Order: sequence, then C-alpha cells, then structure tokens
Amino acid sequence: MIRPAEQRDAAAIGRVYCGGWKAAYDGLMPDFFLNALTPENCAPKPDHIAPKRRFVTELDGEVVGTVTFGEGREDAAMAEIQSLYVLPEHWREGQGSALFRAVCEKAKELGYPGLYVWTLAGNARAKAFFEAMGMTATGENREFEIAGSYLPEVQYQLNW
Repeated sequence: MIRPAEQRDAAAIGRVYCGGWKAAYDGLMPDFFLNALTPENCAPKPDHIAPKRRFVTELDGEVVGTVTFGEGREDAAMAEIQSLYVLPEHWREGQGSALFRAVCEKAKELGYPGLYVWTLAGNARAKAFFEAMGMTATGENREFEIAGSYLPEVQYQLNW
C-alpha cells in the first residue's frame, strides 16, 4: 500500500534508509561511512516529513520503502526524485516500482512535464531500475561528495 508519509513514520524511514544505503552502496561508498549508519542517524526529523513530497509503501503494516521528490534543484520546471529506497529484503517485489509510479502520478498532477533523478554511476542496480521504469540517461554527470570522497553520478530523465 502506497500512502503519503506521516511524522510517525520517521523511525521506519530511518530503518529503510539505513538498510537501503548499506546494501545498495556497499563497495561504492567508503566502508567507514556505511558502517557508521544507524536507523536513528538516518531518520528524518518528524517535522521535516512533507507528506506532499514523500510517500511510503507498507507491506503487512510495516513501512518497507520510501520516496522523496520535489521541484528539481537544477531544473525547477521538472520534478526530481531525491531519494527512493526499499529495504533490501523486499527488493524485486514491486515496492520500488509502486513508489516510482506514485511519484509520476503526483508530478503529473502538479503539472510537471517529467522528472529526473541522479544516481551513482557505479550503481548498476539503480540504473537498471530507472531504465526499466522508462527513464533514459541524459548524458549529464556530476560528482557527489560524501565523507570526503567524490563519487560520480549520472542523471536519468523521463518526460510524459
């Protein structure tokens, strides 16, 4: 079930972020950074959860995924997916696809002509996911700094 996130979801979102980051970025981000992640330090502050910009997916009453989106930071005319994570034990069950479709529906409703996302260049799983969702690489690249490391990112976009 997809629904808007609520303040009460902060701890569950922290668990999703922590599990998602550790599994998705193993070998792509510094080990010391990933090893320091906990559900508590990954959780957004409850008052920072904007239900109009964040959805969660539940399975048997448990939050197993989350997506955040909004006006594009580089292109305000487009929507941008800023994060999309699912607990690793629920990968390939359709949870991420459902979250992606929810964002597309909301972005269309808000009048955006499409959306984009940045992902680590080495994250083959994420790139394959976004391509399966109909996104294409734009050829735009940038570097993302985390824990003193600069990691290359690539941009994907979908227009409707």
